[in-house]
Amino acid sequence: MRTPFDNIPGEAANIIRSYDWSSSSLGPFDRWPASLINNVRVLLHSPNICNFFWGPDYIVFYNDSYIPILGNKHPAIGMKYPELWREIWDQLKPEFDLIYSGGTASHDRALLLLKGGKKDLEERYFCWNSSPLYDDDGHVNGMYTPVTDVTSAVIGERQWGTLRALSSQLPNTYNSMAETFIATTDIIKQNPYDMSFTLIYLSDTFSSGVTEGRMRFSLQASCGLPDGHSAAPLHVMVDPRDMVAQSLSPSSSSSSLLSPSSSFRNIAPSNETSSTSSSSTKSPLKRPTTPPHPSGPTNSSSSGEHDGDGTHHDDDVGGGGGDGGFSCHTQPIDDRGSWPVGSAFAKGAPIIIEDIQKTFRNLPGGPFNCAPEQAVIVPMISLASGEAEAIGFMVVGLNPRRTFDAFYSDFLKMV
Repeated sequence: MRTPFDNIPGEAANIIRSYDWSSSSLGPFDRWPASLINNVRVLLHSPNICNFFWGPDYIVFYNDSYIPILGNKHPAIGMKYPELWREIWDQLKPEFDLIYSGGTASHDRALLLLKGGKKDLEERYFCWNSSPLYDDDGHVNGMYTPVTDVTSAVIGERQWGTLRALSSQLPNTYNSMAETFIATTDIIKQNPYDMSFTLIYLSDTFSSGVTEGRMRFSLQASCGLPDGHSAAPLHVMVDPRDMVAQSLSPSSSSSSLLSPSSSFRNIAPSNETSSTSSSSTKSPLKRPTTPPHPSGPTNSSSSGEHDGDGTHHDDDVGGGGGDGGFSCHTQPIDDRGSWPVGSAFAKGAPIIIEDIQKTFRNLPGGPFNCAPEQAVIVPMISLASGEAEAIGFMVVGLNPRRTFDAFYSDFLKMV
């Protein structure tokens, strides 16, 4: 059977040719007005991301360039627009009514669409302008909408807004590092999209030294998690032997903060020096010749402490490019159910923690009503004295609707 679109290539054209239009309000091709046929031809030949809607049912047409926007909603040619985009129809219906009543409208604000399947929806933003389409009698009977993907611009502006706020606020004078961290989280909590939750820990070495042969980090500030949440213990204990820098892969060594031979000062085990004097010791920690201590639960949830040791994994993922970027390494929560802080310091680079929902229950859903599945531990290391010194670390819950890529990691590096 011949159609008006037989010589037009592309997937969308094939769908239009094979669709059973007799089951729709438009009817078969021989009942289509010339205006509709011509609009479809223009649409299919356009290299731009375009779609349009026709008739009182808002029947959907689009070209091949529009297919990636639909994700798992494709194919959707022939559907009614309110059914295709039911999640945003309430926002768009006034514009449709305005266009169909003979008015003009331009939808130039970024609109959020979540692309993908139920388990892998992706945060995306789009802008489009709307123009009326006329039938053979000169009446408005459709709406033409070219689309622009502005995801990078929207997310970039959001992240730069956070960085601008931090740079303008934090130069203010605070009485302590704790106050500085609290001011930091007050700003960060305004961007729950990119930082689902944030925990900032500071080493107690500066005040009390190593405790019971392990280094203690205390929670200074947090946002995004309720007080007392299992993912935000008041203290995290780390065995210094787990913080010794390990050999890094060639792809990550150039962007790491530590070289394989680096060691930390002020974190020697307490059996070498008393806890009262360990905060001033200058002897660097040597790589242990004996295996790390046996794994086992040594923390108590009631005491608000976590054991932050962990085994090392060398899988490189993500990471910013160039000299200013950093590489990330991925691994699960350690077998004690705590953040593997030692691994982050040993790598001298951030590490991605997978499947955090399996260990930490009841994580807040955030703006997408979806709890984060990944977190990043960012070690804070000072090289001011010429030796690597562990200052603290930050734990950030990642956006469950974004991929952790170089741009995302660069943003966290600048925070």
